[in-house]
Order: sequence, then C-alpha cells, then structure tokens
Amino acid sequence: MNYPMTPEYIQRMPETLQRLYQALEEYILHDIAQRFIDADAAQETAIDKIRELQRRGYSLKDIADYIKEFTG
Repeated sequence: MNYPMTPEYIQRMPETLQRLYQALEEYILHDIAQRFIDADAAQETAIDKIRELQRRGYSLKDIADYIKEFTG
C-alpha cells in the first residue's frame, strides 16, 4: 500500500495538521517499542508498523534508535 501523503506533502500542510501527523508517528514508534518489550521479539504487527513509518520517510536506523532508546 502506498500512502498519498509523502513527507514533502505533509510539510506543506498547515502546522496543526503537521503536529497531528507527528503525534501519530510518535504513537506508532512507541507502540512498536512496546511490542518489542511485551513479546521480546519482532511481531508481524510491529514489522508492519515499521514498514508504514519507512513509507512515511523514517529510516530504519531512526526507528531502531528510537526502539533502543525506549527499551533501554
């Protein structure tokens, strides 16, 4: 599935909508990290969410860094 809203498109949105998207992305990152903690491994749902963030412009390194920071 391809998202019609690229990072460049989102940057052109009003600031209020940008903040909503940022909050959603932070929620997704937190959810991924929590799934790693709960399952002690990558679940299919977490992998799907990682792919979703990559489609939104996040690098795998950025996602991994957040997970490491969150999970300690």
